Amino acid sequence: MTRAEAVSMLAKAFPATGKGSSSANGMKFQDVPDSYWAAGVIRSAAQKGWINGYPDGTFRPGQAVTRREMAVLAAKAAGMQPVAAAAPPFRDVGPADWAAPYVHALKQRGWIKGADEAGHYNPDAWSSRAEWTTLVYRMIRS
Repeated sequence: MTRAEAVSMLAKAFPATGKGSSSANGMKFQDVPDSYWAAGVIRSAAQKGWINGYPDGTFRPGQAVTRREMAVLAAKAAGMQPVAAAAPPFRDVGPADWAAPYVHALKQRGWIKGADEAGHYNPDAWSSRAEWTTLVYRMIRS
């Protein structure tokens, strides 16, 4: 699942959620030309505060999305607030991890589960289409 595909799917599932950010209005990423198939949804997601680009001004739309990024993007698209946890949400997502509050929020809602019985989430693994679709389905059903 690429970053552009993930944003596009969420934009279709949650078209009215998220708050606009004046700092992101008109945000364009240097690697997302107006002619790119997902340029509009990427720009809209940035304006809503769902996504940020990389420090070099790119979005990298064709790059695969990690499970960590998947959790943060989904939580922001659903309008969820990050939830600080005293204990790590998963064995491999510590409290200092930048995505931990979002991973914890999604786990509390039952939208995400561990990747194995040992309590790992595998945050750096690439998200599959099946995982992404399952997450979006759980979000819509709740």
